[in-house]
Amino acid sequence: MKTICILLCMLCIKFVTLNAQTTGMPYVFDMVHNNPGEEPYVTKYNSPSFLKQQGFTGAVTHWHVNCAVTYDSFEKGLIPIKSEERIWIENHANRIKEKLADFEKYGINVYPFTDFLVFPKTIWLKYGHQLRGTNTDGGSKPDIQSSLTQRLLRIQIDEIFTRFYVLVDIFLRF
Repeated sequence: MKTICILLCMLCIKFVTLNAQTTGMPYVFDMVHNNPGEEPYVTKYNSPSFLKQQGFTGAVTHWHVNCAVTYDSFEKGLIPIKSEERIWIENHANRIKEKLADFEKYGINVYPFTDFLVFPKTIWLKYGHQLRGTNTDGGSKPDIQSSLTQRLLRIQIDEIFTRFYVLVDIFLRF
């Protein structure tokens, strides 16, 4: 059954790309959605050269670009330069830049899929009391009504597009 589903999906993808090529659709996106906590899928659909050959014009990637910003434009050094957290953020950003360069080489625009209201631990430790709202089960979550949450979200978006200036747009979920 799994094999049949995979074959049907592949057939649908092939039809969509062939249709896009013949009808001149301006946007034909590919998306490989990796499940958090699991190994990323190994597939040719992660390859910009393959996507270009198949007629795709963009890729919706799952690279967690929201986790590759430092919030220095909010508070310089908020995440200390030599801290484990900052080193992880910088390494993650460098991996994304390498992937973006590969996609750019093939003329495939990247539209990262991302979650918003995901902040580093340092921000939660220092400002969590100003960011939290309550949800129906009594736990806490970011409160979008908080002026600080709104400000940090704007900074997050700005730093994503500043750091990764080749991005055209992003796909998001809240």
